[in-house]
Amino acid sequence: MQFPAMLYKLGSMFEWDGEMFDYVIVNDEEEAEIAISDGWSVGKPSDPLDHDGDGKKVGSRARKPKDAE
Repeated sequence: MQFPAMLYKLGSMFEWDGEMFDYVIVNDEEEAEIAISDGWSVGKPSDPLDHDGDGKKVGSRARKPKDAE
């Protein structure tokens, strides 16, 4: 990964393919690891609970889809 880098998770900052996301910019590997452990994704999250894109559910802070609430 090249830095600075942008990471994503569900939110309200911008729309991407009909879904709303937030972004954060990280400046180095340490910041990236912290953000990823907090539920941010290197690419577009493919599943609302799969923020690191590896197919595993992560983080208790992950948001539920609006229709699940």
